[in-house]
Amino acid sequence: MIRSTLCDLAVKLQGSLAFLLEVKAIGSELKDQHVKQAIYHADNQGVERVGLTNGNTRRVYKVTHAVQRLH
Repeated sequence: MIRSTLCDLAVKLQGSLAFLLEVKAIGSELKDQHVKQAIYHADNQGVERVGLTNGNTRRVYKVTHAVQRLH
């Protein structure tokens, strides 16, 4: 869970989280805050790729993790 919101879709490949997808209402404007939210989801989960779509426009972002977390 991220700031009381959940990512819309998480894809696992071979048992590992591989990709997140943030989906907004069809035809709505994709704003900077939506990009930040999608990237925050990916960074929080340690995923390198995140998608953002409104049904008409599709964007994929590669997230680089500047600081590795210690678990």
